[in-house]
Amino acid sequence: MTKLRTIIVFSVLLLSLMSSTIARADEQINERLIYNGDTVSISVLPLYPVRDFVETVLKEKERRELSRPMNLLRGYLGTWEICDGKLYLVKLDVPIYHNNYKSINLFDIFGDKCVEGRVLADWYSGNFIIPTGNLTRSFLGFFRIHRTYSTEDHVLVKEGYLIKTQHIKNYISVPGAIPRLYSTDDDQINYIGEKRVFQAIIDSFNRHPQILKKELQPTELDAIKVVIGPKGTVIDVSSRSPKSKSYKSNRPLKRLLKDLRFDIVKFWGKKYSEQIVLLYEYDGNTLYPKDELRSPSFSRSSTPTAGTRRLIEKAVQKR
Repeated sequence: MTKLRTIIVFSVLLLSLMSSTIARADEQINERLIYNGDTVSISVLPLYPVRDFVETVLKEKERRELSRPMNLLRGYLGTWEICDGKLYLVKLDVPIYHNNYKSINLFDIFGDKCVEGRVLADWYSGNFIIPTGNLTRSFLGFFRIHRTYSTEDHVLVKEGYLIKTQHIKNYISVPGAIPRLYSTDDDQINYIGEKRVFQAIIDSFNRHPQILKKELQPTELDAIKVVIGPKGTVIDVSSRSPKSKSYKSNRPLKRLLKDLRFDIVKFWGKKYSEQIVLLYEYDGNTLYPKDELRSPSFSRSSTPTAGTRRLIEKAVQKR
């Protein structure tokens, strides 16, 4: 039974890694934006409303179909700039072969709308997110990876003109709270950061051995699910029933974590609840984290709850 559980856990982790790898391999290259002197990536496509016109002109100019590599299915890569309260297209590249690009003369496409080498995007109205801080959370959504950053500027554009800019803070350090900055592009940092959170939970459990004996069965491998809510407190703990093996809310274990406080995380300025799957071994007296089943490659064990996922996907659709 122990071997079977180990195989199941490894299978789940491997599938998670494979799906993440596949998603990253085919993840679309983002458009680029020059903003306050920095070049950042944005996930929106401001050229989309006039894509048919642009593609038709490009085909005529290039005398061929557009190349559409798996990571750039739209067939072009735009560079944009926010300047003097306006959104401009300043560069348009098309792929040719082996990640090489060819720059297109914007005047050949937009004619007199191209002034001093740039085009006012008066066809575009919408909002987009500009990252201004470090990556704090990411997860695989519907055919794309959603990311949020410690600070972001949320920009509203109408017919190429900036209507509103809102500065958003997604990571709030709370005095005396446990840090949760562990979703970065560095898997090693990710792994170390998550271990800090895991250890705080394990230590809180182990301060109450009598309650653990009542709620858990000795095992070489099992899992507990802990949900950290929008205010940085634990709002739910689930453990598996020895008979059904299904997860059920466990109030006695939840009470053991009532004094834990974590830094607050938001996603695009919205409330964020996070589920942590904690693999453990329990000998009847002490709970131990199963670190040997986790490595930097398997560091994504903290994920948004189902409700948070729906909230984020709904926000994507509005954009």
